[in-house]
Amino acid sequence: MSGGTAPAAPAAVPARRLRPLRSLLPFLKPYRARVALAALFLLLAAAATLAFPWAVRHFVDGGLDLGIDAPGADRLAAMRDGMLPLFWVSVALGVFTAARFYMVTWIGERVTADLRRAVLAAADQLRAARRAHDLARSHQEPARCRQCGYRQGCGDQAL
Repeated sequence: MSGGTAPAAPAAVPARRLRPLRSLLPFLKPYRARVALAALFLLLAAAATLAFPWAVRHFVDGGLDLGIDAPGADRLAAMRDGMLPLFWVSVALGVFTAARFYMVTWIGERVTADLRRAVLAAADQLRAARRAHDLARSHQEPARCRQCGYRQGCGDQAL
């Protein structure tokens, strides 16, 4: 590259604000125990993920490191003993990950349903207020038309 200029650094991406998510907290309150349980499953799945390299090391060091001159039954027993921790860590990781996924999905569905209910209730209130406002205006228009004499907009009601 000639010219000696370094390529321009990409523009920094502005940090996203999480403050708007605070409005969802009232919808999460009824499910506090389930949220705590989902967090517990998240921590357990993370612990199982961190234990996975230990289980692999245990399998390699204990099960595969006997040497070629060891009897076949001893090597098989050592591999079995080395494989058991790896198996149980894998099972734990699968169970905790599935439980966390179930809990987060369950909470998401309930919060979404509650949020939908709240939005529809607010829309119903707005519709009712608009209907009340329209009824009030329709009763006032004939009186106005009698006063000003403009009858085309009101039809026969103003007569």
